[in-house]
Amino acid sequence: MIEWKDEYSVGVEAIDKDHKTLITLVNRYLTESERKPAVLVHRLFRDLENYTNYHFHREEGLMAKCGYEGLEEHKRRHQEIRTTLKAFSDKVTHKFSAADQAELRAFLSSWLLDHVLKEDFKYRDAMAKLDAD
Repeated sequence: MIEWKDEYSVGVEAIDKDHKTLITLVNRYLTESERKPAVLVHRLFRDLENYTNYHFHREEGLMAKCGYEGLEEHKRRHQEIRTTLKAFSDKVTHKFSAADQAELRAFLSSWLLDHVLKEDFKYRDAMAKLDAD
């Protein structure tokens, strides 16, 4: 389970709220995937995938608005995550092997915080300009 910590904040309320929601969705999937029928698990995963796409769109818009120089590279990283989530989504539709499930659980447990702490922190200074405007 992932727990939100104040040090994960990128300093933009809307983005921090999105990150908290993503943590909730990841935690829900990790918990429920162990005990719910496949159709419900797929629905939970789809919710996570859809919210991730919503968040990436919003974040990219804010990065463009503040003139963040690393926007294109950040978009590329977002696309890599989308591609990985899509590949897992296709698998979730069918019966997962134990190895698939373990791989997905490991990915979900790490991707969000790794992305926030490594990639999203890079735009903190640029985004701070939005709050000052």
